[in-house]
Amino acid sequence: MGDVQQYFIDKKVRNFYSVSISGYHIAEAGANPISQLAFTLANGFTYVEYYLSRGMDINAFAPNLSFFFSNGMDPEYAVMGRVARRLWAKALKHRYGADERSQMPGCLCGPRTAGTRNDPCARQGATREATATGS
Repeated sequence: MGDVQQYFIDKKVRNFYSVSISGYHIAEAGANPISQLAFTLANGFTYVEYYLSRGMDINAFAPNLSFFFSNGMDPEYAVMGRVARRLWAKALKHRYGADERSQMPGCLCGPRTAGTRNDPCARQGATREATATGS
């Protein structure tokens, strides 16, 4: 990952997300929205610390980082993107001295797949499946 990011810096590649820091799989493994957010941001800070340890400038690589979060039925999902962006921006500004552009990560949210505990479509699908198999 470090070599790829260094290539992006050396070639001045902008507006392309070299790393997508994903929380989606964390949610799929059963994490609630707050845990998903915490673990995903922790992963993001791990990338930051690693790139800094290789001598990269925060403002050269931070704009190329993005986040991908799961979305669901819990009310916390409604604000998770805003909270993530705010926490990320504050940490990058105050801990790492990042400029304004570096404080704005790309964020995507996607729906959780069928089979999750709070997904009404998954419950409906499970009911149809059970009826079809005679269970």
